[in-house]
Amino acid sequence: MKQLCTLLFILFIGYICNAQTKKTCVPCLPQGADFIRQSQVDSFPINYPNCTQIGGYLSIRGNITNLSELGGLTSIGGAVYVEYAGNLNNLNGLNNITTIGGILYITGNNSLTSLNGLNNLTSVGSYVEISWNQALTSLSGLESLTSIGGYLSINDNHLLTSLSPLGNLTSINGGLGIFDDNQLTNLTGLEGLTSISDVLAIGGNPTLTSLTGLNNLTSIGGGIELTTNYNLTDVTGMNNVTSVGGDIRIVANKSMTNLIGFNNINAGSICNLTITDNDMLSNCAVKSICDYLANPNGTVTIQYNFTGCTSQYEVEDACAALLVEPIITESLLTIYPNPTSNKIIIETNTTGDLSVLNIGGKQLLQQKITEPKTQLDISTLPSGVYVVRLTNDKTAQVGKFVKQ
Repeated sequence: MKQLCTLLFILFIGYICNAQTKKTCVPCLPQGADFIRQSQVDSFPINYPNCTQIGGYLSIRGNITNLSELGGLTSIGGAVYVEYAGNLNNLNGLNNITTIGGILYITGNNSLTSLNGLNNLTSVGSYVEISWNQALTSLSGLESLTSIGGYLSINDNHLLTSLSPLGNLTSINGGLGIFDDNQLTNLTGLEGLTSISDVLAIGGNPTLTSLTGLNNLTSIGGGIELTTNYNLTDVTGMNNVTSVGGDIRIVANKSMTNLIGFNNINAGSICNLTITDNDMLSNCAVKSICDYLANPNGTVTIQYNFTGCTSQYEVEDACAALLVEPIITESLLTIYPNPTSNKIIIETNTTGDLSVLNIGGKQLLQQKITEPKTQLDISTLPSGVYVVRLTNDKTAQVGKFVKQ
């Protein structure tokens, strides 16, 4: 009698489980699933009927050719690894997955030409890395992706030509790295981004000619690194960035000629500044750089660029010239000794209000001029280039000096 009751109880529990729509009594792999053979994929719906959510990771690697039998999955609680699956040419079968709680790591898949199959994926809880997929020509499949909880790294996909499928991505709660994608010419597709929480690093992309795609980006939490992009001519596309929160490093971009796109960056948000080995770069005297050099927050390295940007002094001199050139002058002031360390003597044929400005345009000293020759103590000023301006009702006179 006791055995009969036990049997009836088991049958009752089975009935209750089967009666619950879209629910199952079979555990859906709370620790994760590792598929290395096609037979494992094919038997998944048999071994785990009605399983829609994997609590742990999903790993796909090895001799896998298709993922069609995984079509019932809607979310992955942990990470998703698609790596070194040499015969896998698409991700169809993951079509119903909408969220990934951990990382999304797609690397070393030599037959994968697109990411079709991830078309309903809207969010990834941690970072996303797409790297070393030698046949990947497009990020098609990521059109629904709107947020990434960590960094986004797209690197060493040598046939990738466009980022346009990322057009709905609005949030990266980490950094953005784009490296060594040999066929990528611009960043179109990133227009939805308004902020990046960590560093923006773009390097080693030999055909990249434009940063178009970053036009709506306003803040970067960890600095800017632009390195060895040999055909990148300028930083147009970053005109709306106002804050960087870290270093600016512009290194070995052989075709870059100017930094005008950095005009609106608040100099106070820049930590260290490195501008070096950019063979054609002649115009570094943009407002953010000039303001930073007037009051640097960290180290400054400017060298091995083209004339106009070969040294910190040369850039400071160009910044000072920006303050001088817009003024219509009757005559220039005579200022000596120049360079100097403690004092300057100013000779002029008029009287008026004298101002000493740093290369950012900030007034540091002010004095009335009533004599043809005036001595001014500048010993308290830091080393650098300064502008002297003398104005009255009729004229404006300007000059420059270097404090050693």
